[in-house]
Amino acid sequence: MSKKARPVFSVARRCSAAMRRIAAFVDQRVEAEKALMASDFQRLREVRGLPPVTPKAKGSSQ
Repeated sequence: MSKKARPVFSVARRCSAAMRRIAAFVDQRVEAEKALMASDFQRLREVRGLPPVTPKAKGSSQ
């Protein structure tokens, strides 16, 4: 009985795939933390009686 041959990937290829997964995870966490900080900031403004900050449209000048 012979075993089914598995494809052999280079170390560099395996590492780059792992790095992409890690980068995607980090990006997801960064976005989650940004949203959390923004909500905290808005809550603090509300507590101090300040108007909420409205996000500017991307690409607008000012």
